[in-house]
Amino acid sequence: MADTDNTQAMLPHLLGLFTSFIGPLVLYFVNKEKNDPIVMANTKHALNFHLSLMIYAIGAFILTVTIILAIIGIPLLFAIEILGLVTGIIGSIRGYKGEVYKYPLEIQFFK
Repeated sequence: MADTDNTQAMLPHLLGLFTSFIGPLVLYFVNKEKNDPIVMANTKHALNFHLSLMIYAIGAFILTVTIILAIIGIPLLFAIEILGLVTGIIGSIRGYKGEVYKYPLEIQFFK
């Protein structure tokens, strides 16, 4: 894999850290016509994961606004953010190495 391809495989993971699902979604449409399966797989996994994280965060927020379950919701929100940060960094490193990184707790929206 060329250095440029490695960077493109790393980019959706890094953009996900800063833009949630928007960056990987843009890269999904940009890379859709390219014939690089590793770049496309990393883009799909990053997009799926950040969409999943948003769903989990909305669920944790709903738990937080119900006064009784705020004890569960607030730590859950922090755990979701830490999970997103750590796995995004791991995904970036693996993408740069030319590997496909599959996130934990990822819901498959794009296959």
